[in-house]
Amino acid sequence: MGTCKATLPFQGERLMDRVARLSEQAGCVPHFVIKRTQKIHSIRHQVVLESAEQHHPLLGVACALAHCNHQYALILPCDTPFLQPASLKQLCVQQRPTVVYSEHIHPLIGWYPTSWSKKAAVLANTNQAAAKFAKDAFYLYLPHEELRNCNRPEDL
Repeated sequence: MGTCKATLPFQGERLMDRVARLSEQAGCVPHFVIKRTQKIHSIRHQVVLESAEQHHPLLGVACALAHCNHQYALILPCDTPFLQPASLKQLCVQQRPTVVYSEHIHPLIGWYPTSWSKKAAVLANTNQAAAKFAKDAFYLYLPHEELRNCNRPEDL
């Protein structure tokens, strides 16, 4: 989009704040993972700086999992504002690594063990597809409408 998606407005709030609110409604404590070069501030949530220079979606996943103090972490990208708290609750009660799908899997939306941090880092550093990260996870179906993301201005 030519700008940081996290801070774009969506229905009266920034995308990042909306996704944080949805995860809170599901019983989670949100943290934001951002690149060191990004200028993003949150008054209510902890911000974790991703130190990697290169760009790969699994680098943020690896960072989030490495900084989580629990056995599992809910991983959500900031551009998924259509997720519903009830669906996120379904995800968070799983007792195993879980990825969501509709027509295809969405590996950046999942309930992953923090022990998978190194797995995410290795796949990112070898430029592997994010889908490889979730290949051993349980698949949880969510409606397609909830899994739409905001990649273009008209998606907002």
